[in-house]
Amino acid sequence: MDGSQSSVGTNITDDLKSQSSKKIADEDIPSVTTFVAGLEDAKLQYEKQLEDGQVWETGAEPDELRKTFRDGALDPKLGTQETTDWPQQFEMLRRSIIELWQTCNVSLVHRTYFFLLFKGDPTDSIYLEVELRRLSFLKGTFSLGNQAVEGGQAKTLASSVKALRREREMLSKLINRRFCVEERKRLYQKWGIELESKRRRLQLVCRLWTDPKDLIHIAESAAVVAKLVEFSEQGRALKEMFGLSFTPPIPMTRRSHSWK
Repeated sequence: MDGSQSSVGTNITDDLKSQSSKKIADEDIPSVTTFVAGLEDAKLQYEKQLEDGQVWETGAEPDELRKTFRDGALDPKLGTQETTDWPQQFEMLRRSIIELWQTCNVSLVHRTYFFLLFKGDPTDSIYLEVELRRLSFLKGTFSLGNQAVEGGQAKTLASSVKALRREREMLSKLINRRFCVEERKRLYQKWGIELESKRRRLQLVCRLWTDPKDLIHIAESAAVVAKLVEFSEQGRALKEMFGLSFTPPIPMTRRSHSWK
């Protein structure tokens, strides 16, 4: 009798913990609508700075950034330039952005939204420029040991590390809800995680978005995070709302691929 009551009590406690973690996780995930609205605000602010003749000082800019801006490839004042080398410029810019995400400990959800939303349309160049300048400013600020302010919140290199760690823990709590048992087994095997090892969910999330030079790794990381935050369901309405392109994550066969 006592054992039965204990079992029931344990089940109730587990259910309450599950509901609590579900509520916390859902509340902590920024919606893609909120993300895109933030992009639009940043773009409008940057365009106003250009109109006013102001220059957003980025600090220590990467060579690729300086070269791209010097060549005028992303000059919003000139409009979107139709150029045959845009695909190469896009890949160069995206590579710089991905590496800066890693350096600045940017949110995995932010990386995933951006990576899946902007796939190389020339009209998206302004968003890439704004993101690249923002990240370059952040990197320069962190390198000087200073704090940056984004969204009304102060950020330091140390606080960005802690925030990224908390986000990984939050995302790990969503794995059982978004993937069935068989899907989880395949994921663990794909990412080199022993099926009998402890804290498999956290191990998985801690392996996502860790190699900025491997495009296949990046795409597969984005696919997992997109599933966790239900990006596909949110993203379909974006074209109508903001006129942005939307490409759902597609599972990819893993192979070695690096930018050189």
